[in-house]
Amino acid sequence: MGVIYQLFLAVFMNTATGSLIFLLWAIMKKWLMKVNPDLIYPLLRFVCAMYVFPIGYLIMQRVYQGGIRQPNGFMSIVFATTDVLAKAVIIFSIIWAGIVAVLLIYRFVSYIRFQFLRRGNVPETEAGAEEMLGQICRKMNIPQGKIAIYRNDTVETPMIVCLRHPEILLPYGKEYTEQEMEILMSHELSHYKHKDLWMKIFCVYIIIIHCFNPVAYFLLKQVNEWSECMADVTATDCIGGTRDYFHRILDLIPIEGGGLFNTLYTALGRSGKEIKGRVDFMKQYRETKKRGEKGTAIIVAVFVAATSVISFFAGVGITKLHNRVYKNTEVQAQEKAVLAEDGVMEYCMDLEEFKVKNKTIIYDNNKIRDTLNEIRWEIQPDTVYITNTFKGKKNIPIVASLFFYSDRASYQLGIIDRNEGQVRYIETQSEIYYKFDVDTTGSYALFVKNCSNEKIIFTGSYSYLYSDMETEK
Repeated sequence: MGVIYQLFLAVFMNTATGSLIFLLWAIMKKWLMKVNPDLIYPLLRFVCAMYVFPIGYLIMQRVYQGGIRQPNGFMSIVFATTDVLAKAVIIFSIIWAGIVAVLLIYRFVSYIRFQFLRRGNVPETEAGAEEMLGQICRKMNIPQGKIAIYRNDTVETPMIVCLRHPEILLPYGKEYTEQEMEILMSHELSHYKHKDLWMKIFCVYIIIIHCFNPVAYFLLKQVNEWSECMADVTATDCIGGTRDYFHRILDLIPIEGGGLFNTLYTALGRSGKEIKGRVDFMKQYRETKKRGEKGTAIIVAVFVAATSVISFFAGVGITKLHNRVYKNTEVQAQEKAVLAEDGVMEYCMDLEEFKVKNKTIIYDNNKIRDTLNEIRWEIQPDTVYITNTFKGKKNIPIVASLFFYSDRASYQLGIIDRNEGQVRYIETQSEIYYKFDVDTTGSYALFVKNCSNEKIIFTGSYSYLYSDMETEK
């Protein structure tokens, strides 16, 4: 449950930070059109990455929540959960998993159907087509022989398909002039050069992960639109101008509204309305006086810095929200106390809650032996020292004796039951000899927490194979 809960929080933070960064991109888009339109599509790709990489979650684990210092020095932090939160996450996870399953099945069926349609491919036989394809590939620095060209009677508009073995598909029986062939090949090869198919499939997985976030669907729409705009730029640069380019494209695509959007291919175009938007972009693109390399670097740096600020504050906001919800439901996770046989009050809490309450935890690197193990720890205030994990046996208690050098000692002595995810401990101000009963054979660890305001040196020993007379009987 702990892993699922952490995954849920990471996705929740990503969907919030990604959407906010997407909003920042949308706000900057008009300004970028005036200073450097070339940056719009790359920065949109960066936004897509922010939906996947858990930057905000990692920042919160390192900065806001504190950490647990493991023996290898790795910092790992946790957000505690309660019974109410756990149940809510379980319900949400079931719904989320169901939607994801449906989307994956739909994408898989679409892929199978598309592969079936490709069986109708017929090699292009038009004279000069292969030679023209090779010339355009050389202009765009695309390896020769990497892309094949076919005819297919199921496609309505020229398109490029497949990731590993790309193919340009042309409608079967449609004749093209030399100029039309140059335009459509340049456009589709531009998509290949920009790796637009990879980007669209990446966006599909963003939608699957963030299926509950409507902004993610709009993100895919923007990626598709801007991939077409930038393909137009690369294609017109290749053929040496925009003259008749868009008029030819309008002649090559179906009538208004024709063609379906699909993530398995990038088509030449789908409608006249879309082409009009691309024409407007191209006019403004050609009229823009772009900033130099230094100006471009400054813009990118500003965007990345703003992204970092958004990730941090979005993470802080969600962490505070989590803490507020946690406090409102922590009645389900309060520490439980029982009176042990020797009259000492023994407390119990969830291991995750223990980790959150104790920000500084240090693991002892000394090896565990099968006999008596000695302790000598110098523990700073509000710090926990934990032994390495050892195997406890049922009905054989874990026994610890503890001494210290301080007049104002206040500390906790306890065991971590890693099998049940529970922590049991006692709190005292005096030297002690104490037995923790073990009900289950499994993994355990012993810990000491300094609750005073000064550094304390603790010495003593513990054993998990100790047997007194009653246990032996």
